[in-house]
Amino acid sequence: MEKRVGDLGEFGLLDRLFTLVRRAEIPVGLGDDAAVLTVSPGRWLLVTTDTLVEEVHFRRAWASAWQVGYKALAVNLSDIAAMGGTPTYALISLAVPGSLSLSWVEDLYRGLEACAAQWGVRIVGGDTVAAASICLTVVLLGECEAGRVRTRGDGRAGDLLLVTGELGAAGAGLEELSAPAAACPPAARARVVARHLLPTPRLAEGRLLAAHPAVGAVIDLSDGLAQGVREIARASAVGAEIWSESLPLALATKEVAAAHGQDPLAWALYGGEDYELLFSVRPSAVAAVREELDRACGTPVRVIGCLLPPEAGLLVERAGERVPLARGGYDHFLQPGKNYG
Repeated sequence: MEKRVGDLGEFGLLDRLFTLVRRAEIPVGLGDDAAVLTVSPGRWLLVTTDTLVEEVHFRRAWASAWQVGYKALAVNLSDIAAMGGTPTYALISLAVPGSLSLSWVEDLYRGLEACAAQWGVRIVGGDTVAAASICLTVVLLGECEAGRVRTRGDGRAGDLLLVTGELGAAGAGLEELSAPAAACPPAARARVVARHLLPTPRLAEGRLLAAHPAVGAVIDLSDGLAQGVREIARASAVGAEIWSESLPLALATKEVAAAHGQDPLAWALYGGEDYELLFSVRPSAVAAVREELDRACGTPVRVIGCLLPPEAGLLVERAGERVPLARGGYDHFLQPGKNYG
């Protein structure tokens, strides 16, 4: 008979899970009341946290434990990327039913550790509690050179808006997982589902942007492009315009949209969970920034709009027409239970 979480108890479970992660060289670590970490001189400490809740952020019917673990850390890494930092340590708080199979929880930690190993992070502690459903919280620490961060509030009117990678694929993946379309090409389906389940944090890109003097505001796109633009505009006290024909939509996203009878632009603007970086750049430096990102990271970057004086508001241009940017993007308290991120 397979062991269950309840068979081990809280401390037995912690001991078991700690065997699945690499030990970090820190003064005091796993098993005490708090981890003790060394912070480098001349470096700033960055801290972020995010929570994944079953039936809100994921469903076990379509996401493996390994994928849930990997994604839980990856979405936190994206926050560190947006600040231009280097991730260092993570703490994991896990709430699970005692009846949950031990193998599921172990696979969750294997996914966490796989992501941690890929991006140079050490898991140094956490907590476990009993709960009616699965809830996973990651606290991630990072560091950056003192004084060298980019925030949402560093944009200014006249900047151009750029985005890394592609938009809309994660939203397409969620749509295909929620209601598979018989006409969806298998290769396109596989690509967008992977984008939804296993996001790639843009850490190297974020550090490069933070070091460039012509880069202004930076944000990671967890809740959709429209919400990211809105957050930059609010924090920077500016207006903004999105050029819809310039948005980077992958062929796979367009093919999935066609199979579902959907507009891929809606996924790019409001789908969320692409975890690309949206940032502003002084116009004279756009070519240099794009070239540097391509050379250092091999990452495509597209100009997708501009920042305007605050009185201009928030606009989207499509087919030569400029209209107000509708509100959208995921909000937990306006759309409970509909994320499955």
